[in-house]
Amino acid sequence: MRRPDTGKRAAAAGVLSAIVLAAVCIAFAYTVDFLTGGDYFIGKSATAEAVNGIPFHAVIIGGSLTAAAMTVFFLCRRTFELWGMYLSVSISTYIALLVVLFLCLLSGLLDNSPLNRFDFLLYSVIVFPVGAGGGVIVCFLLQIVRRKKENMRARKTVK
Repeated sequence: MRRPDTGKRAAAAGVLSAIVLAAVCIAFAYTVDFLTGGDYFIGKSATAEAVNGIPFHAVIIGGSLTAAAMTVFFLCRRTFELWGMYLSVSISTYIALLVVLFLCLLSGLLDNSPLNRFDFLLYSVIVFPVGAGGGVIVCFLLQIVRRKKENMRARKTVK
């Protein structure tokens, strides 16, 4: 039997989701840096279409799909009824984690890191949040389909 959702569980899921999303974004930046051999897509003059055979669009789409899958996993599992609390806590926690990370970057703690490049800024500020937003939309659509199926089953059992 499933326990009812509470605000505490939704808030905890939001914090956990933001921490995991930030950690995966950092791991994604390191993975792309490893695969490109330390080269980066966004330079001072222009954006490269491909680096070491890896297309820029594939990296963007991969990051977005990763973030969307994680959001669907966290939101659709158990906290959908309190999605407002989940989203507000998740967004604020993610922003706080990014602020702390960028303060570490400004202080010089991560000078020779892939996190100290414009590519990571793109991933953390645009790619992963847009992917997470897409995951929220997918979750809403899945919930609509699930509720319609439940209503149809309920109508069949009544007749």
